[in-house]
Amino acid sequence: MSFTVEEVLHDTAGVDHVYVIAWSNIVKIGYTNNVLQRFSTIHGEYTERKYMQQTTTTPRLSLLAYVQGDKDLEKFLHTKFEENNVPRELGIGREWFYINDGILDVVKIMKYCKSKGIAGRNVALAINHIENEKQVYSGLYAI
Repeated sequence: MSFTVEEVLHDTAGVDHVYVIAWSNIVKIGYTNNVLQRFSTIHGEYTERKYMQQTTTTPRLSLLAYVQGDKDLEKFLHTKFEENNVPRELGIGREWFYINDGILDVVKIMKYCKSKGIAGRNVALAINHIENEKQVYSGLYAI
């Protein structure tokens, strides 16, 4: 699922959102009240960074997901994936994480929540609920 400029403008104008933007094998999990402007700023800020220059091809930013949310939801996601944090020595900041299955699952959940009008704290609850269900079912298959 990709997003059109019109859709993002309509959905996000002046409303706080948490987003996931991919660049090569990493993602940025952030918070903004203007997703498109932030997307553009990130592109400008990071094309000159050390990590981005190490890639063999010009990386392309991709908006993976966004959902209405606040700094608490952003912090929840940062804490959840802190072990996947890209080292600061690479010069790209603390909000960047290596992509893994957990992050991709959260992207799917965020898209689902957005489609159902679920926002904020309820997104975090949905993420925790679905992860708990996965653990229960994976435990059943191990028996």
